[in-house]
Amino acid sequence: AKDPETTGEHVVSLYGHVEGMKRDVKHLHEDVTKIDTKTDQIIYWIIGGAFVTILTLVGLFNLFLH
Repeated sequence: AKDPETTGEHVVSLYGHVEGMKRDVKHLHEDVTKIDTKTDQIIYWIIGGAFVTILTLVGLFNLFLH
C-alpha cells in the first residue's frame, strides 16, 4: 500500500479505515444476533423437554402410589 504524503491523504486514509471498521462491527453484530436466536431456541427446547419429563415422572409416581 502507498503511504499517504499530505494531510488530506491521511484524512482520506483514516476515513477509509473507519468505514471498514464500521462494516466489520455491523457484520459481527449480525452474526451475534443469529447465534443468540439459535441459542434461545435450543434453551426453549431443553426447558420444554425437561418439563415434559417431569410431568411424565409425576404421572407415573401418582399412578403407582394409588
